[in-house]
Amino acid sequence: MHRDGKGANPLQQRFRARYFSANAVKPKTPKTDMPILKFLIYYNGWGIIMYENDICKEIRKSCEKKTSDATLLDALHLDIPDSRAIMSAYKKKTPKLSDFSAKTQLILDSSRQFGQQKSATKQRNFSVSGLKANGAPGGSFIYSKKSLDNFAAHAGYVHNDDYDDEFVNLKDNDRNLAERKLFPGIKLVKHHKELIKKNGQGQTEIQPTDESIAYIITDSTSFISGIKDMYEKAGNSLHPIIESLIKQHMINNAGVLPTMAGIAGLHAEVQALNHLLTSNDEREGKAIGSRKIGEYMRDMLESSIFTQRLTTRQAGSDFAACHNCSGILSAPVNVVTGKVESAGSHFSSTISENYKTKESPV
Repeated sequence: MHRDGKGANPLQQRFRARYFSANAVKPKTPKTDMPILKFLIYYNGWGIIMYENDICKEIRKSCEKKTSDATLLDALHLDIPDSRAIMSAYKKKTPKLSDFSAKTQLILDSSRQFGQQKSATKQRNFSVSGLKANGAPGGSFIYSKKSLDNFAAHAGYVHNDDYDDEFVNLKDNDRNLAERKLFPGIKLVKHHKELIKKNGQGQTEIQPTDESIAYIITDSTSFISGIKDMYEKAGNSLHPIIESLIKQHMINNAGVLPTMAGIAGLHAEVQALNHLLTSNDEREGKAIGSRKIGEYMRDMLESSIFTQRLTTRQAGSDFAACHNCSGILSAPVNVVTGKVESAGSHFSSTISENYKTKESPV
């Protein structure tokens, strides 16, 4: 998106009008010790200048012999940003990230310890110091191995001196992306595939199958209501700003979202930002969602969100935000553990293109 606002969503337009207008009052510099913040705001949707000459080709050649850290300065000014180096710099400027990693490890360790309890009585009384409510907010330990499979990810945030964590994915086994248990307001998009498998006699045969690769939001009101209901069941309310970001993500993707990314808005990192905005409303003594848009943008600018895995052999490692989370948590939201390459892309266009080539988009 250029600085003139072409391609901006409503939130970006208001943000640009406040912070980039020639007639706007220059805002105070956000309180942050992250020296590369200005680049990330400007690059992630706020008017990066794309050089269309041979200089970039020469730069690329020279960068091939450099380390990732050595190319950081080049990335800040040209159209070849080194995302890995930028994220590395952010992490070094985020001391709380080590506390977050320690919390992720505590969750994983306590889950293993819980599984080693031999009796039902010991499991009922199991708790771990250092976790919220000792890991048993409702009286029962919540981080069993089965629960971790559902949670999948652990997210946290830091905003100036405020830090919080233990946000996990929301999942409803009765309302999801299963054929007969569909989440409200959606319809599955299937892709025909032919699998090569061996039968009971050890012979190879072709088995046709229909794979659900995406879902279409057919009733946005029901869809958003379903998301609000999930938040309420978890003891929270969906913040109006987060609701707007989810709706904008739906519009940007023409209402077609990948099944691999789950139900938009229910993942841990989106909940982390939801909690951050809600907490700041309460701290200011304001009704939820009633502050000025610039104040919410400042909250995002002054914060960092991080996510790590709770499952698979990569448990404990950084977990890049999925297609939905990357779209919802667009600029100026800073996710230091990364976003997927499809962030901001039009998923329905990807499906159409792959139908033409008979290839699966996921």
